[in-house]
Amino acid sequence: MRQKVSDELYILSIMETWYMTQTRMINDWLIERKGNALSPYQFTCLSTIIKKMYSDFELQGISPDALDTMAYKTIMQRLQVCYLIFT
Repeated sequence: MRQKVSDELYILSIMETWYMTQTRMINDWLIERKGNALSPYQFTCLSTIIKKMYSDFELQGISPDALDTMAYKTIMQRLQVCYLIFT
C-alpha cells in the first residue's frame, strides 16, 4: 500500500509540473504577441486547448489551487479580452 501511495504522489507531481509547463509556454507565447491581436482561428484554438487542458488535468486529480496559476489566469484574461473583441 505504501508503494502505491508513493507512486500516485509521484505521478501527481509529474502531472502538476506538466500542466504548469504547458500553461507557462502558452502564456510566454501570448506575452511575445502582446502588441498583436489574436486571429479568430488562434483564439478558437487557444480557447479549446486551455479548456481541455484544465478539465483533463482536473480529472487526473490536480487540485483547483494548482490549476489556477497566475499563468492560467493571465491566459484567461487575454482570451476574455479577445472574446469581447470578436463578439
